[in-house]
Amino acid sequence: MSQEWDVAPAAVVTDFVERCSQLHLPLVILSASCILLTWQLRKTSPAQQRTAQPPAKSVRGAFLTALEGLLLATTLSLNWEGLAASASASSRVGITFGSYLGGLYVLSLLPPTGLEHAGRVTRYHSAALYAIFLLLSAVTSGADSIATNVSLSLLITALLSPRPHQKDGPLELDATGESQSSIFGLWSFAWLDGMLFKAWRTGSLQSRDVPEPALLTAADKLVIRTKLRRPSGSLVQSLLRYFGPQLAVQGVVAVAWAVLTFMPTLLLRSILQFVEGPTESSIEEAQGYVVLVFVTSVLASAAEARTIWLGQKIGLRLKTILIGEVYHKALRRPMAVGSSSGGPEGQTADIGTIMNLFTGDINQLADLGANMHQVWASVPVQIFMAVTLLYWTLGLSAFAGIVVMGLMVPVNSRIARSLGANHMQVMAASDARIQSTTEMMRSIRVIKLIAWDSFFQQKIGDQRAAELKVLDTRYMLWTISATIWYGLPLLITFSSFFCYTIIGGNSLTPSLTFTSLSLFNLLKSPLDDLISIIGRVQNFLVAAMRVEGFLDEEETEKHHVLGSHTGGQGEIGFEHATFSWPGQSKAADLSSKDGKTTENPKSFSLKNLDFKFKVGKLNIVIGATGSGKSSLLHALLGEMPLVSGNVRMPAAASREILPKDEKTDLVEGVAFCAQEAWLTNNTVRNNILFGQPLIEERYRAVLQACALKPDLKILPQGDLTSVGEGGVSLSGGQKQRVSLARAVYSNARHLLLDDCLSAVDAHTASWVFERCITGRLMQGRTCILATHNVALTAPGADYILRIDNGTVVAAGSQQDLAVQGQLPELANGPGNHATPEGVPGDREADQKPVDEKKGKEGEKSDSHATEPAGPNTRQTIIKYLASMGGRKYWISLVVFFVAQQVGSITVNWWVQRLSNATVEVQRREDNTIEESHSWRLKHYFAIYGLLLAVYFAVGFMRLYMLSIGSLTASVRIHDSLLKSVLSAALKFFDDKSFGQLIGVFSGDMRTVDQDLAMLAIATLHFVGSLIATTILIVFITPQFSLPAILISLVYYFITKVYISSSSDLKALESTRQSRVLQHFHETLSGTVTIRAYGAEREYLTQSSALLRKLNQPSFFLWATERWLVLRLSLTSAFVSLFAGSFSIRSNGDAGTIGLSMSYAIVFSEQVLWLIRYYMVTIQNMTALQRVCGCLDESTGAQEAKSTREPSKEWPSSGFVEYRTVSARYAAHLDPVLRDLSFQVRPLERVGIVGRTGAGKSSLALTLLRGLEIESGQILIDGLDTKTIDLHTLRSRLSYVPQDPTLFAGTLRLNLDPYNEHTDEEVLDALKRVGLFDSSEGRGKFTDLSFTLAERGSNISQGQRQLVCIASSVLKGSKVVVLDEATASIDHESDIKIQACIRSMEATVITIAHRLRTVIDYDRILSLDAGCMKECDHSWELLQQKNGVFRGMCDAAVDREELFALSKAAWDSRHTA
Repeated sequence: MSQEWDVAPAAVVTDFVERCSQLHLPLVILSASCILLTWQLRKTSPAQQRTAQPPAKSVRGAFLTALEGLLLATTLSLNWEGLAASASASSRVGITFGSYLGGLYVLSLLPPTGLEHAGRVTRYHSAALYAIFLLLSAVTSGADSIATNVSLSLLITALLSPRPHQKDGPLELDATGESQSSIFGLWSFAWLDGMLFKAWRTGSLQSRDVPEPALLTAADKLVIRTKLRRPSGSLVQSLLRYFGPQLAVQGVVAVAWAVLTFMPTLLLRSILQFVEGPTESSIEEAQGYVVLVFVTSVLASAAEARTIWLGQKIGLRLKTILIGEVYHKALRRPMAVGSSSGGPEGQTADIGTIMNLFTGDINQLADLGANMHQVWASVPVQIFMAVTLLYWTLGLSAFAGIVVMGLMVPVNSRIARSLGANHMQVMAASDARIQSTTEMMRSIRVIKLIAWDSFFQQKIGDQRAAELKVLDTRYMLWTISATIWYGLPLLITFSSFFCYTIIGGNSLTPSLTFTSLSLFNLLKSPLDDLISIIGRVQNFLVAAMRVEGFLDEEETEKHHVLGSHTGGQGEIGFEHATFSWPGQSKAADLSSKDGKTTENPKSFSLKNLDFKFKVGKLNIVIGATGSGKSSLLHALLGEMPLVSGNVRMPAAASREILPKDEKTDLVEGVAFCAQEAWLTNNTVRNNILFGQPLIEERYRAVLQACALKPDLKILPQGDLTSVGEGGVSLSGGQKQRVSLARAVYSNARHLLLDDCLSAVDAHTASWVFERCITGRLMQGRTCILATHNVALTAPGADYILRIDNGTVVAAGSQQDLAVQGQLPELANGPGNHATPEGVPGDREADQKPVDEKKGKEGEKSDSHATEPAGPNTRQTIIKYLASMGGRKYWISLVVFFVAQQVGSITVNWWVQRLSNATVEVQRREDNTIEESHSWRLKHYFAIYGLLLAVYFAVGFMRLYMLSIGSLTASVRIHDSLLKSVLSAALKFFDDKSFGQLIGVFSGDMRTVDQDLAMLAIATLHFVGSLIATTILIVFITPQFSLPAILISLVYYFITKVYISSSSDLKALESTRQSRVLQHFHETLSGTVTIRAYGAEREYLTQSSALLRKLNQPSFFLWATERWLVLRLSLTSAFVSLFAGSFSIRSNGDAGTIGLSMSYAIVFSEQVLWLIRYYMVTIQNMTALQRVCGCLDESTGAQEAKSTREPSKEWPSSGFVEYRTVSARYAAHLDPVLRDLSFQVRPLERVGIVGRTGAGKSSLALTLLRGLEIESGQILIDGLDTKTIDLHTLRSRLSYVPQDPTLFAGTLRLNLDPYNEHTDEEVLDALKRVGLFDSSEGRGKFTDLSFTLAERGSNISQGQRQLVCIASSVLKGSKVVVLDEATASIDHESDIKIQACIRSMEATVITIAHRLRTVIDYDRILSLDAGCMKECDHSWELLQQKNGVFRGMCDAAVDREELFALSKAAWDSRHTA
């Protein structure tokens, strides 16, 4: 060898040039490869490289790495020897590739010095070059050469070697196992095998077995937020810009999938040409074609799985991003937008619409994002490939079919536009229904107790009817569209074959026939996808418009008004400031079907505020109901729109960045206690801590100061007891004091308290004021308290401000206002105040049924799904099918279904006969057709056309009947669900969260309405097609029977493994989705409180954490679906392998074999369609299971039914009698009422008083049968309430709850929902409670058309309560129950209300904290631990020094006045 190279330098150069010229192809490949590698390596920043992880260490990985090195060394050695021996081209290629790949191999072994990311890149790079090297070796050295075998081994090694670990890359989500998986494992989803087979072995999948994917990095969030908020460009453009690279990669794989899909069809033609007659091909070559059909099918399945998986990850990321954007926007909505505690609702989305964005629109955006490849890659390429190959097969005759397609474009375009417009109508109707349902569910307990359930049932039923009307149009459009596109490939085939044979005079051989037929069948798939794409694009654009419209809505002015710097201002107040709530309300009128916007006659304003509160001191704001106290606090918070002037208040900054005072540990932040307590569905402790660290000593001091310790003792788990949805497990007073404790526990220096003493009794109010508001915990802190309890709070206040109709009428110290005559509440002096020794509780604990399992702190375990999906699938399906129609309906539908399947096979069988006929008639040498034979062909085509017409008719009738059945089922299921839920006992709503119920009525019902039936029937269609295909193949080639059995067993095993994990993943996803919806609703309801505390960042973090938890099962649910689809597709490929192998060795004619092979080839495609529809159907079935589960649970929790209808005059006198009544909330709880016996005579006014846990509210519930009694009797006018129809009972009584409940709509509607009274009667009721004044508008209404926002948020709490009392007055019942109904009303209004109550010709039972409210009642009933302790006139009870009532009066701040009022009432009674 040394002599060979011992030549002149010129010869060496010449030889080098010659060698280079021989290697020009490898050099070009390697040069391009090197450039690509360099570009890929530069894509990763040094920071990302430094954070990358070293390669995963495993025995398999080490072995394959060593084997790869050994094979590379062998390659170089062999080629150097070959080069020395013959200087062949193959040796030069081997050395060139071997050297380059050896360098890449060394690069992949680099230690973790910052370039380990290169190992990940080179793993793909090397695999691609190994494949090219294999092809070149096979061409240059032969398929059986050692070099080819070594290069094949290298390729397999590279495909099986694990990849170096890297954190979340730009194109994929990192999950445990996926990031380290080999290329083969990545494309085959083998990284899921461990989790799936573990679930199969153990029978269940625990949440701890499911790794959490890292969905979005912090940098990723920052980039997308910046891009989405770019002022130029729409939301769609922003999303396309951001996801462009990912979509490009997905598109490349999708194109490869589209091309590979047509390879089996091209190979089919060669196989049929071999069967038709003698050819140059041997049986071995034909078998090779069959094997290639199998291989290309496998590759197409892998490419499809990878394409869809990349899209699903894009969709998951898109969904997470958009939910984050909408949630972030929701946190910045103005308070006026459907707020629970503020101004009027503006021209913006309400809570129901926003929840619909979360559950509907964003899912539709994510759906198209996951399937975007169909829009621009797979479907267009497949259509192009099909048309091109058809032209290659049939020539110009193929364009006859293309013309037919073109003629259908305008029709389809018209249908698409109609579907788009219809979708907007469907979403609008759905929004209206969901909004009403949301409002109903939020106040369901009060709605049932005041007998508004039938009204809401009728109202939601009307909205549902309007929704179903537009859904009916949608179904008809879908039926027409689907019928056209299902039959279009057959129509195209007919037109092309007719032109090719009759007009063109060509012979339609079996090879040409079934190749064309297979191509037309393949064309059907993208055409079907095209239908779906059109609908998805329409839905995508509508959803994008809705989401973008919400993101473009106005935001709160809070940050602009208060600024964002964190430095303290040193003062709190206003400088010539004027505020005004928006003058329009878009609150949906419950009595109006169109929800028109109504102009409010007058918007409330705060005018010319110019004063400063005393920082570090107690400031109180007083005034009549509706005077503007709450609005003033919201103006301080920056929530009320500022018209002019300035607000002096600490900046609206996140509490995390506020500087802390080293001496006091306080920050210049704000804590806010709303008038209507806002609590989250968490433990009592977590509601108080509100994200702050637990300081045990401070925490115990806060509990003591807020009088919560006695309450915690009676809760099952103490402060670890869950308060339930909206604090439902707590009483009104408990909720208010927990909210107050949250404000006091915070480290904010400034506290704004909105009437936090109204919901507690006098004893507790005195304790809280002295120990909490003016106690040690408030030293050095500013407190601004809006209150009606002037007698208690004024003496301890440093600054008092009186407001009237939005204007400050007096401000200063107590002495200043007393001199001005602005403190009439203190006219009788503050009185003596005896401080009790014991820690008081609030008005009632009543031992509400709190599930002890909910009492544990922290998030519930996900080891087992806490929310059952519902009844099993079989029961669910049977129930749904039964709701679609009766026996006649199903007989007709089955007949049409079978007829369509038979028709499809019959059409293809007739095509087979047609092809044989054309071969038979074309015998003459001049290739012309005799006239008789021409007539025979026309006869065949006539029958062919008739079969198509019948197929179209049958297909249309099948889809039409399906539409009718689906709508019928939707009507029946929703009506049954709504009726059942409205008839459920109150305990049902303690166990079922708001998020679960809204999820059922919104997202789940949308699935049942729009998707379930269509997708289910498509699934059955492909099941039938597969069964028919199998029978056909077995009939033609009986040898296929045994492989068919084996393939079926493999199908069963793969499906069994999948189901073992998918059910648990779906249950986990369902549970976590309910938590996410609940969190969203809580945030929307408490936005003002969250912003006041500066906790927006924390809630954004919580939202992200919940989404990550939700994405965890979603990610693996989709991944396991791909795992299943790929393996079933691979198994299906054996169908074509066995069918083809048996067919080419059989004696059948070409037409019959072609029919069998064409069905065998599309068998895999049919399996894929079946799996695709099956997956979606199973997901939809999960939604249906939740609906049916909720229906079954509510049906099983129905209130006790009674059928007795009393006379229309009942109750005529209002005589109420309790006879030894006992009651408890649950069998395992102690009784809350014990042998209670008393009578309330007609027209008598009785006050119910007592301390914590006395059973006061429980007594009221038993009267209304909200709590069924365990023993005894409750009689009203001699009738046992147990025997009276429940709705009738509640409708004949009047109940006014402590928390005023109003609904979006006109004032008149909220007073008289059933339209039973005239306008004059309604106005008179408003006048009697002091709410109507036609001349002046000082906190009063001037018109019944005034539009109330959701929950009455555009009027004050006191005004809401007065409206509820006015409704009771208007009702004119003989028995009226007031549950602390005047707690939120000022002293003056309370006097008017009591005067109104005295004038009512009714028996009045009042539960009271404010003893002054009931002090002049006919009798006072004192309860203690469910037992009646006292029942007499207040003056008689005051004479009992150790009595319960006497003790409560002694603790009151207005003790002397109470005694005086009682004595006056006593004297008046005896004088009369």
